[in-house]
Amino acid sequence: MIIFRLSNRRNYTKEAIVLLLQYHYILPEQKAAQLAYSRFVNTQGRVGQNIPSDLHMEHLNRRLKTVLNHLSSNIQPTTIAKAAKSIGVVHTICSTFENEIQGRHTSQFLQKKI
Repeated sequence: MIIFRLSNRRNYTKEAIVLLLQYHYILPEQKAAQLAYSRFVNTQGRVGQNIPSDLHMEHLNRRLKTVLNHLSSNIQPTTIAKAAKSIGVVHTICSTFENEIQGRHTSQFLQKKI
């Protein structure tokens, strides 16, 4: 909050104050806990790997835009709706694939070059 105030980010400062007031004084315990923990998503399943939920949404939007760019002239409202409904599954598959090949192919590629 101090950083927001010093950098003249008034709206962020107000939102931070509202969140703190809601968390500590206004909301019941259950709602306060929900407010605190619904702002982050743990996509890795490990402790300390939380990312903000809006950043996670940006990642999903980028992946959806990539899928839609590959449709080229086949973009229609029905195909956009189908792609949007399946983006969770597509993201899971792509993330799993990226995690499994991380480091394997690069090291094999470098060994073949040398």
